[in-house]
Amino acid sequence: MDSTDALGLPEATPAGTPVERPEMAAPELTDGDLAALYRRHALGPVRLAVVMLGHQAAAEDVVQEAFLGLYRRRGSLADPSRALAYLRSSVLNGCRTAVHRQHRQGVAAARAARRRCCPARLS
Repeated sequence: MDSTDALGLPEATPAGTPVERPEMAAPELTDGDLAALYRRHALGPVRLAVVMLGHQAAAEDVVQEAFLGLYRRRGSLADPSRALAYLRSSVLNGCRTAVHRQHRQGVAAARAARRRCCPARLS
């Protein structure tokens, strides 16, 4: 049983002691919620991805993957009202990954071209 102070409020717990709170079930995102999110907000993330990647098809792929990730995690989001923020973060991370992959592929292609051009020099 929890103890209360003179005002009927729960007594303070020492620092570092976890406070038990009744669990409140967060509402889960429904398919309808995700469809509405897509209709209202898909264009913004695509524009952001185009700016970062410079290519429409790659941008659409990144945004599609972000929406798919949100769909897969719709039941485990801590705060479903933050779905748009989750989506934007996913798009940014997907763009960063794509840029990194493009850079690695470009470096590998440059090294291969250098080897073909100058076989004596293996750097």
